[in-house]
Amino acid sequence: MSTRLRTLVAVVIALTLMSRPQYAQDARPASGGPGGSSGIGTMSTLPALGRNNGARAVNGPGTAVAGYSYDRRGKYMHAVRWTLQNGSWVLEDLPWPANATSTTARGVNGLGIAAGNDFALPPSPGATPITHAVLWPVSGGVTVLACPETGATDVYGISANAQVVVGEIHRQDAPPIAVVWSGGTCLVLPPLAAEDVSSVYAVNGDGTIAGGASGTVPVRWRKVAGAWEIEPLDTREGLVLGSNAAGDLVGFVNVLPCATNNGCPHAEIWYAAGGFRDLGTLGGMWSQGLSINSSDEVVGLSSLANGANAPFFSSDSTGMVQLAGHSNAFPFAVSDVRPDGTRLVVGEDGTRVTLPKATVWVVH
Repeated sequence: MSTRLRTLVAVVIALTLMSRPQYAQDARPASGGPGGSSGIGTMSTLPALGRNNGARAVNGPGTAVAGYSYDRRGKYMHAVRWTLQNGSWVLEDLPWPANATSTTARGVNGLGIAAGNDFALPPSPGATPITHAVLWPVSGGVTVLACPETGATDVYGISANAQVVVGEIHRQDAPPIAVVWSGGTCLVLPPLAAEDVSSVYAVNGDGTIAGGASGTVPVRWRKVAGAWEIEPLDTREGLVLGSNAAGDLVGFVNVLPCATNNGCPHAEIWYAAGGFRDLGTLGGMWSQGLSINSSDEVVGLSSLANGANAPFFSSDSTGMVQLAGHSNAFPFAVSDVRPDGTRLVVGEDGTRVTLPKATVWVVH
């Protein structure tokens, strides 16, 4: 796995930590947004519990956002859910399971059900931290999803129209494995080879198509007659990171030849009906697709001709264009096209000297 691939996965994963009342903030963006480039999209920030927070997922209608926010002391990370109510974003501090020391949310479905995981102190110094897959229903409370496989659990997504959750389990003395929770049951997704590390980051609307990686190549799992089947999407190194409701997948593959030793990742769409599409870059050597909506519009990251990093939005009509934001901006997810013709992009923005802030872009 290349250094750049490891870096992206670490950034996508490494966001974790508490729970309580609600805070509201006007959803209408301030003029000029929080700064950064003059790319497309009107930026505004979401309300926070403390100084550091980030948005990780948005549902199709663009009415619910899931992510994390540190507390006012900056000590613990809390899973949070933002919902759009009467034109304002309302922040809900999601409850912790018993014995948890922090939580994070990385998925939200059309009903507003959030998915993520908790974190607890290891049973002994040097032992693997205890984590569990967690659901937060709209009605309140918290549900822990069990799995026969033991190990630290990371959750990365929930299906848009069903309660199917995907993630991976980090086992002691064995490679990490991709798993899916459906109907309260935890199932291990088959790898391409028995010894492969496998990861799953995306799931479609009805929970029958999932995407991630097995070994070093991007893969798709399909549920056929009640059983999950795996297929490689490319022979090149890569990773699936997002899915729309239909099961079109987005991520990246390493393109060779390239000016770097490990290849240059290019954002890629793999269509559920077959075929794929290289989205190119913003003029630099690499790009990475992070999320795709039902119109096959993609958000992600790309390098510019000058080598700087930039967030992007890509559609059939616009091609790949730069989103407003600093070079450290991450657009993690994009909603479907809303009734007013806009779509909501969520993520975080910040600079090297400022803490990241949960950010929304309204893109026309």
